[in-house]
Parts: sequence; C-alpha cells; structure tokens
Amino acid sequence: MWEGVLHLVPQPLNRRQQLGADLLVALAPAARARGLIGTYETQLYRPGFEDSDYRVPDLLFSGPEQRKHRGVPGGAELVIEIRSPGDESDAKVPFYVEMGRQEILNVDRDTLRMDLCAQGERLPAADGYNLASLGVRIERISGPERLAVTWQGETAVITPFTG
Repeated sequence: MWEGVLHLVPQPLNRRQQLGADLLVALAPAARARGLIGTYETQLYRPGFEDSDYRVPDLLFSGPEQRKHRGVPGGAELVIEIRSPGDESDAKVPFYVEMGRQEILNVDRDTLRMDLCAQGERLPAADGYNLASLGVRIERISGPERLAVTWQGETAVITPFTG
C-alpha cells in the first residue's frame, strides 16, 4: 500500500524465493551477532500509517526494539530487494531512504548484479559491497553467476536455482 494506493505483485518465481531464502540463511548469523533480526517479507511502514503507507522488502534486518506487531515503523539497518523484470524494487528505494534505512541492497534475480544505497547515497555499481550494517562482504562471482557472502573469514556461496 503506497500512500493509500494498493500495489499488487505476482507471486515470486522459484528462483527469486530460493535466492531470498539463501540470502537470509547466509546473512542471519552476522545479523544475530549484531543483535539484529532478519526476516522475509516484513512490512515496513510510515509511523502512524501502518495500514495505508508501507512497502514490503524481500528481506529486512532490524533491531528487536524496532519491531512492532505489524512490522517495522520507520528505520531499519538493512533492506534487500530482489529485482525481477517489471517489478517495483527500484521505485521503493526513495521510501526506504525517507524512512531512514541505513543500507538498501538491490540484487537482480537473473544476473545477480547488485546496487547499494548507503546512508541515502547510491554507491557506484560494483560486483561487491561491504555491508556495514551486518559487517559482511557480498560479491557477485561470474561463470556461472553466484553470490559469495563473507563474514568472519568464512564464505557462503549462493548458487541460485536455474529451473
């Protein structure tokens, strides 16, 4: 619900769901070590407007004190959008910035190319980023395309579903 206007999106395909689940599994230990909770499809809403102005990122990481019954009002540490052809992932970024997101990571479902907005500034395109919110490095690996999440010297490699 964007400023009272309903936005309905189709059910995500298997590749997107699996990529999101794998990212959550890979990032959860780093989040917990920082006292954060990572969840899938959690409502992020404008304080006082939980029924009429919210967005639902694929993944959201925030402190337990930031969470309410309906989701997270205002700021969070990290939101991750998995971009699919024709979706509204990019259109959500200004809302997330306005709500005080520390970091916003967009990952393309098909190519795994990423872009990062940190502290309200879009960073130059890169094949890897350090996510300050979680203390991890995430990188795109070519041939075949995969993602590598490195934390405390250990690397989890994510190979998306291809079917």
